[in-house]
Amino acid sequence: MSTPSRFKIFPWLIIGFSLGRLSFNHLKKPLPLVGSQPVINNSSSSVETLNQEEVAEQVPDIIDDECIRVRGSSGNWYRNETLGRETFYTGMFRANKWARVNLRNKTAVYPGNQLAWNDTSLASNNNETDCQVHPVNMHSFCDTMQKLQIRRILFIGDSLMGSQLQSLAGLIGYNFFDFIGNSKGAIIRNAIDCPDDFSIQIHYRRENLGPNYGKTNITGRQDATLEHRQQFGPETPNCGEKTPMGNTSYCPWHLLYNETDEKTLLVLNQGAHFHSMNTFSKSFDLFVELFNSMAHPGDVVVFRSTVPGHRNCWGLDGETGIGPLEITHDKFLERYGTTLYDWNLFDAYNLYAKEKLNDLVPSVTTHYLNAYNMTVLRADEHVRYNDCLHYMCPGPVDFWNHLLFTNLADMSKHQAEA
Repeated sequence: MSTPSRFKIFPWLIIGFSLGRLSFNHLKKPLPLVGSQPVINNSSSSVETLNQEEVAEQVPDIIDDECIRVRGSSGNWYRNETLGRETFYTGMFRANKWARVNLRNKTAVYPGNQLAWNDTSLASNNNETDCQVHPVNMHSFCDTMQKLQIRRILFIGDSLMGSQLQSLAGLIGYNFFDFIGNSKGAIIRNAIDCPDDFSIQIHYRRENLGPNYGKTNITGRQDATLEHRQQFGPETPNCGEKTPMGNTSYCPWHLLYNETDEKTLLVLNQGAHFHSMNTFSKSFDLFVELFNSMAHPGDVVVFRSTVPGHRNCWGLDGETGIGPLEITHDKFLERYGTTLYDWNLFDAYNLYAKEKLNDLVPSVTTHYLNAYNMTVLRADEHVRYNDCLHYMCPGPVDFWNHLLFTNLADMSKHQAEA
């Protein structure tokens, strides 16, 4: 086997539930992957095996910063045309069409990214704070990755995670179709080349974080039709519909993670393809259990919160929409909240995931990325009238990456100080 690698919430609707720890006795679980005990390669001829407690003492606490913990939890959208022009990129059909029309118009601003996020998570008396979200570009991306010595990024999740990768590629000046054909496409591997021969491998896997061994039975439910349940994310069994597992409980992405000893940033999400708290929590418990068996010290594990769509976002049948400059969380719930597609469960999923991150081994750095609160205020820029979940790029998804890399940049500062 290859050398082992290393492997908060705005309330929408808080639902009471009872959860039991999933038993692993029925699984044909193999011996743990090579990384089940952290292996540090100190030379070509010897390795040193450390237990997790010893390793944890060597990993500085780089999350001990209030801005990193709360950034994104409170704020508002405002117009920033300068930022919109600086961060524009082409790739998807709406942006491509706009760019052709406005090729020589230096003052034009693409509607999808003319807004910026004003973060007030730590603001008092409406004063500005140092917790603002800063745009990611090629320079800031490479600078942060080099300071953290991250050589690989894994994006694991559903089609929205594919959209986040598309956004990142565009923001740092790449053609994002070099990385992924479309948000539902197959795996495409590539690398981002930074100065000083520092290269970062990029991978995307469209899989559950942990296998799902019990699909939710939604037949007969009265709150929505079967069609509504399945339009955005029918519940995916195992690790994915097309990912056979054989006699192992490890997902294919776990094996990919364990291929190399390069320091890794994992950007993870699941939720849209789950239709009950029971199946989501059991799958997430399996993720924690299996990941802890192969986690390697120093890696950074980020869970990006699951973001719901907006009911009737295009305002069909004359229903009036609310623009991002006027909307509030209360107005979002009143106008766009819905039980369709089980979007109302996402907040409870996020809360569970945020708490369970604390159960990952202490030798990795964990971070909960709150993209939920800012994104529910963006009912605009959805893909089409019958898809009020996915977004066009450029668009609101860009700020998932701006938020992520602002927090990572802060982590790198703390690591340097430590």
